[in-house]
Amino acid sequence: MIKADAAAKGFDIVNIDDIKEPPLPKMFPLWRKVRECGTEVTKLAKRAEESEELWLGTEDAADLLWYINTLQAKVYRQLCNRWHIKVGDGYGDFDYEYTQYVLKECLRILKKSLNELCKLDSPQKWGFIVVAGELANLEKRIVKI
Repeated sequence: MIKADAAAKGFDIVNIDDIKEPPLPKMFPLWRKVRECGTEVTKLAKRAEESEELWLGTEDAADLLWYINTLQAKVYRQLCNRWHIKVGDGYGDFDYEYTQYVLKECLRILKKSLNELCKLDSPQKWGFIVVAGELANLEKRIVKI
């Protein structure tokens, strides 16, 4: 994927043949746990949509739905960065720090959103509490990638 992307964009990377492909997302247990949180958020939103819950129209809902997906993507990216660094193919260092920053921002925004949504009298309240707890449990692992 990296090789094809570089070639398509016209980049002449000297060590491109040395770059190995990282494992698929499902091969990383941490990514699978983050994906489970995302799946639960999707279920909460679907149930809320079916019962026309007002919280779906809030900024906190928009942040929750956007950033849970962003978190999944960035967790995978950071796991790939870490994998590349570990195999020593010279790829992954360049955006490790920035991705670390993005992960922390995603977590901060998700915690804020979930905290606000947990205050609502909504049929999905318990689901928000569960997702918030799961993310709190995963946070240390995510920032240590």
